[in-house]
Amino acid sequence: VVGATVFTHPIDVVKVQLQMAEKSCAKADSFSLPRFVSFWQKFQRRAGTGALFSGLQAASMRAATYGTVRIGLCEPLQEVAGRSGGAVIAGVLATVVGNPFEVLKVRLQAEPQLAATGE
Repeated sequence: VVGATVFTHPIDVVKVQLQMAEKSCAKADSFSLPRFVSFWQKFQRRAGTGALFSGLQAASMRAATYGTVRIGLCEPLQEVAGRSGGAVIAGVLATVVGNPFEVLKVRLQAEPQLAATGE
């Protein structure tokens, strides 16, 4: 899961940056691939290739902790709470453990200069 994060992370960074750029716009616009690609190119020229990987450490920690907790607790909890109950509890606990990393990831994606300065 962490390996896949490395490949999908730049897409997520561009998505967050696009959302931040349009937050002042009150209209709800549907996704447009040409607009996304155009924004990606402009963002990469302006911020540099390194900015596409801002927040990668937090994203990797989120992927690792979420996956480990969810998969590691699922079977033991299913023995206690039944098949569906155990899966739900494992998912909830994994979300609670992974959420701080998710918040940090989005913060660093929204403000790449924070990742660059280590703040």
